[in-house]
Amino acid sequence: KAKKWERRALQVAERHPFRVLYGIFAGLMVQNAVLFYWVFFAFDWNLVEPCTYFFGYTSATWFALMFYKYTGRESTYDATVEELTKRKFNKLAKKNDYVYAHVLAEFRHKEGVLLQELERLGAEPPEDAS
Repeated sequence: KAKKWERRALQVAERHPFRVLYGIFAGLMVQNAVLFYWVFFAFDWNLVEPCTYFFGYTSATWFALMFYKYTGRESTYDATVEELTKRKFNKLAKKNDYVYAHVLAEFRHKEGVLLQELERLGAEPPEDAS
């Protein structure tokens, strides 16, 4: 059951980065539409050109700095997709207590192995052991 859940969560997590990137693309299209309106209808290119540099370089620089701060990696396309996938998987695991259940199952297995070893050696298991 855990492997089935893990496969399903990984499928969901692998689709997540592309939804985020499509959202970013949509935001950039809105920005282009606003800048198009400013250039050809509201203002002049001489006023809008510095705004394009300000919006473009500021957002790209801040994204790169924040990405490096939180991940310690260079902000490339592959690194961004990997990081978004990992974050989504971890969020799903936390939401469904997957990590806790996985660790608990591993602990119970090791506890059983230790109790069998104690029994084999002829020692008395602790009173609170299951």
